[in-house]
Amino acid sequence: MELRKVQRTSDGTFFITIPREWASRLGLSKGSAVRLIDEGGRISIEPWRGEEAQGALREAAIRPSPLIGREIVEKYLSGYDLIRISSDSIIDSKSRERIKAALETLIGMEILEEDSKNIAIQCVVEPELLNPEKILRRLHSVAASMQADSLRSIIEGNGELASTVVERDEEVDRLYFLLVRALRTALSGGGPHRPGFPSPKECVDYRLLATYIEAVADCAVAIAEVARGSAVRLNGEQAAIMAEVGRRIHEAFKGAFEAVMSGDLEAASDIHNSKPGMEGELIRLGESLLEGPARVEAIFGLLSSLTRMCEISVDMADLTASR
Repeated sequence: MELRKVQRTSDGTFFITIPREWASRLGLSKGSAVRLIDEGGRISIEPWRGEEAQGALREAAIRPSPLIGREIVEKYLSGYDLIRISSDSIIDSKSRERIKAALETLIGMEILEEDSKNIAIQCVVEPELLNPEKILRRLHSVAASMQADSLRSIIEGNGELASTVVERDEEVDRLYFLLVRALRTALSGGGPHRPGFPSPKECVDYRLLATYIEAVADCAVAIAEVARGSAVRLNGEQAAIMAEVGRRIHEAFKGAFEAVMSGDLEAASDIHNSKPGMEGELIRLGESLLEGPARVEAIFGLLSSLTRMCEISVDMADLTASR
């Protein structure tokens, strides 16, 4: 946070200065136009280059390298619409494989032109369709289903169900990247400002939520890998304890998300207060598993993922603020 004092000219006009680094980063100089958006008690400032410039494609140029996949992802997350890859010599097959592997993780990126020395990639998703809240809700829905199914796969010893959890992790990554792109575009002044679109503060909260949600999906994959490898097999008593643990953690994850999105402080407090109960069930599960024949490392891996899911749900709930 940076504080600036409101100043006043001799004719009564109020003004403040803007940060030099922010202006330089966005290419502003003396005489540049900016647009002020009144958001009800808050004013946002964004560069203004006219209607025609606002609709222009943001273009980036990169060269083939061993890190070309990471460069494409970085340009995508930064909001570039068109990425041109060019080389003085033929773009080799290894580089093309890296490019196509990167595109598989990015929603809306399509190769428009391709020859031996050049590849043009464009994002075909319209900016108006990049609604961060809708993307975030879809991301949470996929992660929640992965969480529930990973827990079922352990309880039932269902390797096939566990495999579907691992496969869905790619969708989580794609949605996460799309959300980061939408949020960065909005915060840099390139996103639409209309009723229902998140404020800058909400954009920051959405990014934190997305990070937590992706972490839960990673935990679900770890649990599914244990189930798929049949490293832990539960007896009847253990399955009953696991079912109760899973129910509590799953409800906490879903409840925490809805508490943040709706600003329900009471629900968030309930989730925070439920943590000791979930931890008690996890201790009971661990003690029961350690009495069986399962490998110790597999048990601790499973318990670690369950504990992390519990902690994430509480951390998510703590983001709740009254709206």
